[in-house]
Amino acid sequence: MATTAETLLTRVHLTGKSVYWCNIFKDSDDPTFVFLSYFWYAVYAWDEAFDQLYKHICHLVRSQSHVGGCSKSFCRNLKCSTQSNGTQ
Repeated sequence: MATTAETLLTRVHLTGKSVYWCNIFKDSDDPTFVFLSYFWYAVYAWDEAFDQLYKHICHLVRSQSHVGGCSKSFCRNLKCSTQSNGTQ
């Protein structure tokens, strides 16, 4: 799903309402800070996406471990082994 221009504009407006960012924007004419607010939004979105991906991978690993399709070392390295649903 792509981020629309309206969403980015809304995020910049919300950033400008933050006391912290508002002071930065007021005290500086440097447009880099506007870029940083866009960049922060992009990094935050990536973090959210990777969090969902990690949860989905953990779900798949747990479901495969019930049928013996998951090696124990892979599950241990992923740190989402079957412990969360009570099986070993």
